[in-house]
Amino acid sequence: MITDDERARRLARAIVADILLYNDTAISDASPAMSGVVEEGRGLYQQRVAPALYPLFEDALAESRLAPWGEAIAAGYRHVAPPLAPPPAPEPPQTNLALILLVALTAVGAAVFYYFTWYTR
Repeated sequence: MITDDERARRLARAIVADILLYNDTAISDASPAMSGVVEEGRGLYQQRVAPALYPLFEDALAESRLAPWGEAIAAGYRHVAPPLAPPPAPEPPQTNLALILLVALTAVGAAVFYYFTWYTR
């Protein structure tokens, strides 16, 4: 049985990291099955550490992407995970047509000036 705070923290972070690693698709899909996986990890953690150190697993959950499932389970809502919001879509680049036209006309004007300066002597 683990009674050291640091070892218990490392175990909690390792369990949470494994959950994240092996359930990436379920996490991104906000699958309700994730609450069972988190509960299983919590049970494994509680089998190996002293009861006084149980809150360290909740801290490890709170520091990860699994925080919504940990909160749902702690509140008693089993198999219900709040949906994860997708990241906002990037804005499409906008072209400034006036600037493009100005650059093109400047290049044409420079070419005409160069032509008349050097070739019409």
